[in-house]
Amino acid sequence: MLSLEQEIGAWDSVLLEPLSEDIFISNLQQRFKRDHIYTYIGNILISINPYKKLVLYSADLAATYAKRGPFQLPPHIYAIAGSAYRWLNDRNEDQCIIITGESGSGKTEAARIILQFLVLVSGNNSEVKLTKDRLVQANTLLEAFGNAKTLRNDNASRFGKYLDIEFDYKGDPIGGHLMNYLLDKSRVTSLSQGDRNFHIFYQLLTGADIHLLKGLKLQRNVEHYAILQMDGHCPTQTEEEDRQLFLYTRSALDVLGFSVEEVVNIFRIIAVVLKLGNLQFVPCNNIDGTEGCSISNDYELYEICELLGAEHRWLQRALTSRHIDDGILADLNAQEASRTRDTLCKTLYSRLFTWLINRINDIIKSKHLGKRKVLGVLDFYGFEMFEKNSFEQLMINYCNEKLQQFIISATLKDEQEEIIKEGLEWTRIEYFNNINICQLLEHENHGILSLLDEPHVLCDQTYLTRIEQCCAGHSHCLAADPTLPTLSFQIRHFAGPVTYTVRGFIDKNRDQLPRELSRAMFRCDHTLMQALFPEGNPKRCTLKRTLSVSNHLQVVLNSLLKSLVGRQSHYIRCLKPNELKQSRIFEVALIQHQVRYLGLISTVQVWRTGFCYRLSFPQFLCRYKLLCCNTWPRWRGSPIEGVSVLLRSLPIPTAEFTFGRTKLFEIVR
Repeated sequence: MLSLEQEIGAWDSVLLEPLSEDIFISNLQQRFKRDHIYTYIGNILISINPYKKLVLYSADLAATYAKRGPFQLPPHIYAIAGSAYRWLNDRNEDQCIIITGESGSGKTEAARIILQFLVLVSGNNSEVKLTKDRLVQANTLLEAFGNAKTLRNDNASRFGKYLDIEFDYKGDPIGGHLMNYLLDKSRVTSLSQGDRNFHIFYQLLTGADIHLLKGLKLQRNVEHYAILQMDGHCPTQTEEEDRQLFLYTRSALDVLGFSVEEVVNIFRIIAVVLKLGNLQFVPCNNIDGTEGCSISNDYELYEICELLGAEHRWLQRALTSRHIDDGILADLNAQEASRTRDTLCKTLYSRLFTWLINRINDIIKSKHLGKRKVLGVLDFYGFEMFEKNSFEQLMINYCNEKLQQFIISATLKDEQEEIIKEGLEWTRIEYFNNINICQLLEHENHGILSLLDEPHVLCDQTYLTRIEQCCAGHSHCLAADPTLPTLSFQIRHFAGPVTYTVRGFIDKNRDQLPRELSRAMFRCDHTLMQALFPEGNPKRCTLKRTLSVSNHLQVVLNSLLKSLVGRQSHYIRCLKPNELKQSRIFEVALIQHQVRYLGLISTVQVWRTGFCYRLSFPQFLCRYKLLCCNTWPRWRGSPIEGVSVLLRSLPIPTAEFTFGRTKLFEIVR
């Protein structure tokens, strides 16, 4: 029997008395050791990754939470999902659940549980069931192609994901739309120690039957492929696990309705990426004395061309030479050719991933023409801070700064400003506002991201010089400092200082594929390849300048956050208990670091004031006027007078509410 009386410690941090950081963390630790991984701060859920399976999720339990109010049962992710679903249906308002936390804190699992809850508690006719199956299987497919094992997390999302689920007037899902951000495509050709490549590579090699592998010209042994190895070592899960996951991926493709031809083409591209990574270039001297290169294992290239329906000479030329003027070719040396090969591998995989997202959206989009309601789930990369940090970490951490700013504004800044604006007595609660860091990054003229797109910034050294000129005096930026490594600058992020090495920043930001490769790919006798490389069409003429990676990210991220402003938001703050990915271990220092940079103590303090539930006078009167004969069916006076009459007629102590200038506040103690 679920009961708040059986909870360990304080199930809501607002109830802690007295409140201090030590007491707050001790309460989390006490609950964590008894497998109570969820704790509230008002209507915000703290979730600590248990690193083990817990018996906390079932259809019966989901139904129980769907029928009860959020604070009538123990803290649970079902309660947050249920609250969002209830608001969606009862108030007819679009909702959003925002999941944040470090890598390894359990964000991906939280997003999966929310989706499962919505599937369990909604309708079940044949059309709705098909929609729900497709939404679930879309998640399965994206995990195969977008997730990977890292040192911190065995199933780390290596892309940001926002899923809008559309519901009809009955509260049944009728469709959805996916948006993806920042696929970690550098992983395709460059692995850190202890990391694996994307799951799908291992799943295909261990799970595909011998006939499929033969058709793809692949060998079963993962150690045969260079892009799956790091320093000669190939980190792997058990083959049995990868084999089983491949069956799930194949099933997901079937449920989503991918054709046999589409499935074969998808696996062909995965095979091509694996085999491209094996191409080896050796130096050779040209007749004119310049340095060139040749492919030592040319048989691999012949097999790649056979898979793509490409001409060997075109692809070989694209990989080993470049145009320097119209009609003039220059040979690449072995190192340059290797970089070109890696660029093609990364581009092929990332464009396949984008194509998959677009194809899934075509499949799951709503066919209903009537009014619809939307519940969004945002699952983004966690903040990243490694020994070596590059362009990818800067983009990820920029997104985290923006998301943190959004949450701070909603839960701390706007809350306090509204209470003061409503004329209520209030002692301001201090918190760290990262607005200055966001401005450091995205200022229109001299922000760290803006400097990347300056026309005269053509190399990494020039970019670093511009940072030193424009940002070195900023309180959150350290540049031109002798303590920093070569070609580096440092940003003091909300989660801690990160040193970035600018080597490769300019090329990664431009993200341009050599024209020769685009044309070689478009020439393939393969309709999917032509769809992935439309710029390779020689008949295509476009003067439109492509946005850089950083510019595009700013546009789409600001657009997303702007769209969320008009929604009722619900927050899940995921915490990582230890760096070892071990159950039962609660590292106080690590938790303390996360509690501090997420501003959780300030959040508790705001909630302890008791002013966190409010409705405008017209809204309150409209919702509850039927409870009083003097206000039902129609109140003809002012809304504030109507609310006053209504409350006086009810057995509610006056100490439990207070009047602002435009809203009624419920005082929660």
